[in-house]
Amino acid sequence: MELTILSREETHVIGITFTANVTEDLGKKLSATTTEALRARKSEIHHQVGEAEY
Repeated sequence: MELTILSREETHVIGITFTANVTEDLGKKLSATTTEALRARKSEIHHQVGEAEY
């Protein structure tokens, strides 16, 4: 097995890339969760408004 030593710059680039990918993934999950929560809340409000009209 050959061991490869990475330079400080290479390690830094890998770290930034990893962080960016994780952040983007978390951002998408958060966005999807927030959107879903807002849709559910909107539906709930429409339901309550609908009941109030009768």
